[in-house]
Amino acid sequence: MYYCGEIEPRIIKDLLEPNTRKLIISTPGGCVYSAFGAVDVLRQLGDVDVTAVGYAMSAGVLLVAAGATRHAYPNTRFMVHAVSGGLCVDGAEQAQAESEEFAEVQRLYFEGLAKYTKKTAAWWRKKCASAPFYFDAAEAVRLGVIDDVLTVGQPSS
Repeated sequence: MYYCGEIEPRIIKDLLEPNTRKLIISTPGGCVYSAFGAVDVLRQLGDVDVTAVGYAMSAGVLLVAAGATRHAYPNTRFMVHAVSGGLCVDGAEQAQAESEEFAEVQRLYFEGLAKYTKKTAAWWRKKCASAPFYFDAAEAVRLGVIDDVLTVGQPSS
């Protein structure tokens, strides 16, 4: 399955298609809730090979890291950042609820990265505290986001 674009609910539907065992992804990121759902499906399927092409940003990094086997091409770029979003609420009680949900989503995102990589949630949180963290495919291997960098002309598993 090839997925290009923002992460949205349709990725979950696409992953559930019969015989999906390979995901080739190129994404600027997108809805973190959809990414959490897609990670659950990837883990349930158990043996999905994930290859990042071009870029895997934000929630896309979590999807790549959660694959059973994880690859990227040499020129692929990655980016992780603190969860972003604006509060559009009316009143202090709604603002409090939104703030609590925002903190929980951020915790889940960094813990998800920690679960599937070689770094802790605290490491990811600190790395992204002041600015987005950009890295290349070779660094993604060192961080444990992917298993290997494919050479051009080499198909993923």
